Amino acid sequence: MYSEGIRRDAGDLAWSLWSELGVPGVVRNHSSTSIDLEPLLAFTPTLAHEDPRLLEQVLSWCVDHADRVNAGRLATLVKKLPTQARVNFEAFATTVNHVAGTRWPAAGPIWDPLPRLRPAPLPMDRPALVRLRARALCGVGTRADVLCDLLARPGAWSTAAVLAEAGHSKRNVARTLSELEAAGIVVRLPSGNALRFRLANPAALATVLGGVPPASPHWLPMFELVTMLLDLAAMEGTSSTVRRVQANTLRDAAAPLAELLGLPAPPQTRGEPQAWETLMRWGAARLDALASGTSAALGAEGARPAALPMGGE
Repeated sequence: MYSEGIRRDAGDLAWSLWSELGVPGVVRNHSSTSIDLEPLLAFTPTLAHEDPRLLEQVLSWCVDHADRVNAGRLATLVKKLPTQARVNFEAFATTVNHVAGTRWPAAGPIWDPLPRLRPAPLPMDRPALVRLRARALCGVGTRADVLCDLLARPGAWSTAAVLAEAGHSKRNVARTLSELEAAGIVVRLPSGNALRFRLANPAALATVLGGVPPASPHWLPMFELVTMLLDLAAMEGTSSTVRRVQANTLRDAAAPLAELLGLPAPPQTRGEPQAWETLMRWGAARLDALASGTSAALGAEGARPAALPMGGE
């Protein structure tokens, strides 16, 4: 029961996010959440592994809007994916490269037959697409992403090393921060051997970008956690001993991700005969909240003060 729910909710999460980006979907549960395109693209072939219809819709979107994707950052993120997730992405990217002329990391045959491609509008005025509006302003590169990452937490200081964790090179991030400081867009605070930065006027930047949504989640650890839960669900047909051992391993890996995302800690499974079932119950509740847009992880550290303008449609 829990396995089916986890797979369904993973697909529903992907559908909702892509519907926000313009794919024709029924439900949009994440309209108040800033969407980060490259992590979503990297994990979508895993989230939607059992849903060829969504993958076909995403393929159409990529044909129309691949120029909005930071290919270098995408390649960096794909290299860091778990093995099966990387295989899933590369298999999908083979067909994207064929029909869209991209050069994303790919392996495997082109889909045969190719699906019918449909126009995919890009609703840039939606609050959730603030990162794409930043790219329209600054170009598809490090600068737009750094500005959005700083804007996501306007009162906090950050470093080049922390900002680079999102898939950019530390050198490019440091150079971008230096240029933004020279322009007066960010301010710098020396702190020991590190330099910390934050926006000089986040409300002004939010206005320029047409408003920002209330939340900017940590997408990478969120998708990593979802992938772990899908791996756990895939063990349903194995022996109870194998499930128990793997549940213990995945519980230890999931705990720091849950803490980062502001989620309840996964239950202890050591010495628990029903370790797999216990962890599945916890994971099913977490993924149901993610798919419905009600999870605390979607707003972890992301709530913005009222001074920052909220985008509208």
